Amino acid sequence: GIPDFLLVTTGQLTALKGHHHLLEAAARLRARNVPVRLALIGAGPEAERLKSRAAELGITEWTHFLGHRDDIHLLLEDAEVAVQPSLMEGLPHSIVEFLGKGKPVVASRLPGIEEAVDDRCGVLVPPEDPEALVEAIQALWRDAPRRSAMAAGARRRSEELFNRAVMIERTESFLASVVERGRS
Repeated sequence: GIPDFLLVTTGQLTALKGHHHLLEAAARLRARNVPVRLALIGAGPEAERLKSRAAELGITEWTHFLGHRDDIHLLLEDAEVAVQPSLMEGLPHSIVEFLGKGKPVVASRLPGIEEAVDDRCGVLVPPEDPEALVEAIQALWRDAPRRSAMAAGARRRSEELFNRAVMIERTESFLASVVERGRS
């Protein structure tokens, strides 16, 4: 058979994380013969509702609710694409992890996420739009060379945005500006 195409999402299972849209997208993808398997890493108040929704959509067999995990970096190893379908977000820690692990990202087009994810490392879609998630994920499933290029782009983007020297430089610059303001 065709190997499964593993999608991973991480974060609190709350309504604002948009996981219900991802479940809907996964069901549509399976209906289109895209062999997605979905791993949701995280715990939260929506867990039972999301499990019920997965059952209603008929995708329980391919949907794994893994709860809170401390080994996310290991779980990301097997992911083809990382998905962040949030409805409201700053720059989620998960995006930082996804990029650092060299995973192509499909995420909601929101201000914090837009700063980190560009077309070299992912695809941004309108929030609350399961069909846009379907189209983005299906396009990446069909195009392994593009996925590979985005994986490399994700690693580069992670370096650009988050490497230690850049973080130290930004922190020093910020602290200097605070001290300067304090003097004036």
